[in-house]
Amino acid sequence: MKTDHLTTSQAMPYHSAFNRRCLWLAPIVACVLLLLLPTRSDAVIYYTFAAESGGGIALLDIDAQTTEVRRHEVLFSEPGFTKPHKLAVSHDQQTLIMVNESTEQNAAIVRLEEGESAQVQLLTVNGVPDAVVVFGKYALIGADKGHLALVDLDKAEVVRAVNTREMLKPAGHKVEDIVIAPDQSYAVLSLQKDQKGQKSLGNRLVLIKLPSLEVICDLQLPRTRPALHNPNNDTEQGPGPEVIVLSPKTNRLGVSLDFYGGFALTDLDAALRGKPGPVDYVSTAPDGAWGTAFPDRLCVIPHPTNAGAELIVVLNSGDVGGGCVIDLAAKSVVTRFEAPHGLETPTYIPAARVVATSHAGKHKAIAPDKVEKTYAPSGQVLLYHVSNLESFGSPKVVDLPGPVNRLVAIDPTRSSLVAVVFDGPTGKDAATDAKRAKGSQLALIDTSTGKVVTTLDAHGKPQRLLHR
Repeated sequence: MKTDHLTTSQAMPYHSAFNRRCLWLAPIVACVLLLLLPTRSDAVIYYTFAAESGGGIALLDIDAQTTEVRRHEVLFSEPGFTKPHKLAVSHDQQTLIMVNESTEQNAAIVRLEEGESAQVQLLTVNGVPDAVVVFGKYALIGADKGHLALVDLDKAEVVRAVNTREMLKPAGHKVEDIVIAPDQSYAVLSLQKDQKGQKSLGNRLVLIKLPSLEVICDLQLPRTRPALHNPNNDTEQGPGPEVIVLSPKTNRLGVSLDFYGGFALTDLDAALRGKPGPVDYVSTAPDGAWGTAFPDRLCVIPHPTNAGAELIVVLNSGDVGGGCVIDLAAKSVVTRFEAPHGLETPTYIPAARVVATSHAGKHKAIAPDKVEKTYAPSGQVLLYHVSNLESFGSPKVVDLPGPVNRLVAIDPTRSSLVAVVFDGPTGKDAATDAKRAKGSQLALIDTSTGKVVTTLDAHGKPQRLLHR
C-alpha cells in the first residue's frame, strides 16, 4: 500500500492559524506549569567528625525556607578513623570520599542510596592523606612524603599512585592543596615546604593533566626574599605556597604565600602551555609589610561594580591579623582592613551578598626553628557585605555562647543560612561543664539578618564541612 507523506503546510490547513496560536502560547503555558511545580527547598551538608568510638561522616538535611531539620544522622563511623579530616562529594551527589590522617585504612568511599543505609568501602592510599578532591568518577588525594593517589570511585580502588619526588625535577615534596579546573581537564597542586635537608623541594605550583597525572607545568616560585627564610630551619626557605586560586575567567593562577606573608599571581594560559610567565607578589598584611601576615584562608567573590572581574578575600593568621581584597586581573590590592588574627575560611553567600567567617583564633608566629601554631577561638562570627569593600573594617558580628570553629553555607545561591560549629557555653559551674562535655554544637545563622535561627547538638566533634 502506498502512503502519501504530507508536509505540515499541506496537512489540515484549516488548523494552521490555531497551531500558530498554540506555538505562541506554549512558552507561557510552560512557565506557568513550572511555577506550579513544587520546588526543592532541602539543603544538605556533610561533615567529618571525631568521637570516642571513632570518626566518620554525618549528614544534616535542612529545609532552607522553614529551617526545619529533616535529618541529622551518622552516615558512616569507623573505630580506626581517629583522625577524620577532609572530604569531597561527587558531582551527582551520590558519592562521598573522606580521608583519615593515618597510614592504614585512611580513606573511605560512602555511596548514598535513597531509602537505604549508606554503602561504605574502605581503602588505603600511600602516606598520610590530606587534600582530597573529586572530578568525574575519580578522586585525587595528596598525602605526605610526596604521595599522590588517583582513586576510581566506582571500583573503590587506587588506579594510579605517583610521587612528586619522582615525577618532578628537582624532586618535589608534600602536596598541600589541590584545585580541579572547571572543565576537569587538569589540576593544580601546591607544594609548600622543602624536605628536611632539602632532598626534595616545595615552593612550587604544579599543573597536571587529568586523569593521566602527566605534568604540564612545574612552576618553581621565585625565592626573592631570603631575609624571610628561617636560618635555623632548611624546610622554610621560600615563599611557602599554600591555598590555590584558579580563575580562567581572569586568566589568573594564584596562591597564598605563608612564609612571605603575601599572595602570588601569574598568567594561567602561559602555565598551561608549560612556559610560565612572570610571578607577581603582593603583601596581604594591613600595613603592606612582608613576612608578618601568614595568610592561609581565602575565598573568591564577584566585583561589586565590575561584572567581568573577580576578587579574593584573604585573611591572616599572624600577629597583625587583618586581611585584604585583591583584584585578580589587576594583580593589586583593592582594600586592606583590620580584623582579628585567625579567622577561618571565609565563605561567600550570593543569596545574601555576604562573606561569612568564624573566629577560630589560629595564631602563627616564627619560633627559632619553626613556625608555631596556637589557637584561641572566640565565639564570634563575622559578616562582611560585599557591596561596599571599604566597609570590610566594620563587619556585622554575631556572638555565639561558646568558642567557634568552622562554618559552611547551607545552600549559598538559594539560602542565606550558614551552619557554624561551636562548643557549649563556657563557664566554671558543673551544669555548664556537663553541657560542654556532650561535644560540639551547630548553630544555624541567617547571614542576611545576623540572627541565630536554631542550634542543635553535633555528632562528635566536626572537623570539615561541605554543602551538597
